[in-house]
Amino acid sequence: MKLAITRANAASATRFIRSSAALALALGLAAASLFTLGMPAPAQARALDVDVWTDKGDDGVYQPGDAMRIKVRTTESAYLLVYEIDSEGTVNLLFPWKRGQGRVEGARTLRLPSDDSDLELAVEQKTGQGFIVAVASDQPFREMPWFLRPYDPQAAAIGYEDDERDQVDARGAKDEPGFDDDGRVVGDPYVAMERIRRRVLDMKTAEQDFGSDYVTYYVHEQVRYPRYLCNDCHRPNQWAWWNGFDPYYARCSVMDFRVNWGWSWGPTCWNGYTPYYYYVVRSDCPPRYTDWYNNRSRFSSWDGWDRWGELWGGQLRRYKPTPAPVGYVPPPQPGQVWREGRTPPGYLPPDVRRQSGAPGSTPAGWLTRD
Repeated sequence: MKLAITRANAASATRFIRSSAALALALGLAAASLFTLGMPAPAQARALDVDVWTDKGDDGVYQPGDAMRIKVRTTESAYLLVYEIDSEGTVNLLFPWKRGQGRVEGARTLRLPSDDSDLELAVEQKTGQGFIVAVASDQPFREMPWFLRPYDPQAAAIGYEDDERDQVDARGAKDEPGFDDDGRVVGDPYVAMERIRRRVLDMKTAEQDFGSDYVTYYVHEQVRYPRYLCNDCHRPNQWAWWNGFDPYYARCSVMDFRVNWGWSWGPTCWNGYTPYYYYVVRSDCPPRYTDWYNNRSRFSSWDGWDRWGELWGGQLRRYKPTPAPVGYVPPPQPGQVWREGRTPPGYLPPDVRRQSGAPGSTPAGWLTRD
């Protein structure tokens, strides 16, 4: 999903190509009014924290065209970065806008878009899981990666010099680790969040000097995994892809994935290499992969393209024939059911779906949401 900006009371459904471009109009006045208060220094340093939420709460389910409201609040005055990883893995910058410093006042709720704006964040079509991520820092952020920079129509028309996207690696690919040529996430979104954090924050930043938070949402309905989780192999022109491929209606014959039981959110995780998803070999895998299964091999998105290439014995790029594999049943047309009402492989069964917006425990010291 891409968070598109539409005029709430306009008759037409005009959408801007880049959500961040139109969001500037909604945030301009709000961002200009944010300032740093001169407060006396506390007796002891207080850890910086940030909280982000949507109008439907964590794991909220949106339908295409629904408006999404986002709120963010930091415990102390800080520099703030808010971005979205949509259901297709596209990274969209939501705050700050270009030429904006991104400094916000502590204990004050920032609304995206602002309440007095005639713009809205509108959910688009693609089924899947998305993330709204907030990072707060007591120091200005470093240079943003190219896929997270504010959209600049003049620069896009004129062209960039020394564009990161023109650089290629030893494989002749432009991929930045964890992202494809178009800046979309490839693999574990939580590893992608950590890669971004390391790009924008000085690695010497102490844990108490930055805070992070995220909220998830779904488009159409809850799914078992993000659409792009297996995009190292299963994306256009890669090892296992065909015209009409949908990751929620297909099953890999070699790999499956599990959630890392020891995973937890917070600076201690973001300073380490712990992923959320592990890739494991299926017990019914083809014979050439049984040694991996017997060795209980497991992999993560930290392994990257080079590791996957070594395991597969070469490049993962291969053009698949147009026809889909035997037994593949594509998504049904609107109004129809898939395979006599069965749950597709990538969807959550009805008995384990979570009620969105359900109240839960909140870490001690967090501010009450309004």
